[in-house]
Amino acid sequence: ISTRWVGILTLPGFFLMALTPETFIRAVFGAEYTGGALSMLIVASGFLVFVLLGNNGSVVSMIGETDVIMLTNILNAGANLALNVLLIPKIGIEGAAIATAVSYAVSNLMISAYLYHETRIHPFTTSLVGAGLLIALISVLVFEFVSPHLTGFALILTVYATTLVIF
Repeated sequence: ISTRWVGILTLPGFFLMALTPETFIRAVFGAEYTGGALSMLIVASGFLVFVLLGNNGSVVSMIGETDVIMLTNILNAGANLALNVLLIPKIGIEGAAIATAVSYAVSNLMISAYLYHETRIHPFTTSLVGAGLLIALISVLVFEFVSPHLTGFALILTVYATTLVIF
């Protein structure tokens, strides 16, 4: 599946989490987990960067540069450990979320930079950026229209499905 399709399928869910993280957690996991809303949003942001950059690790592997993937994974693990040691004592679960988000985003940024340097391949096109902005707009508009009438999982499913259908 191309980066474009993965982005199109991922963005509405991300925008829903960003607009109503507590509602999302309550609907999916239960009310007792709503305290983790900020952490979920932080981790989701890191994964969003990872997803929007594409599955570049596979491409780097296909061009025979698996050593780059290994080095990136080693650096990623070290950075994640260091960030966790630094941030968890200071800010708790949000520190762990930041460490994870940064690690995932930076690892794919590193692989993407290497891939671009070696092959000039990159996932960004004006149509992808335009699609992302359109999905964001549709998600917000549908949410604003539907949220007074629905709550919980019905709200999440309606906004997600409507955004995909309109897009």
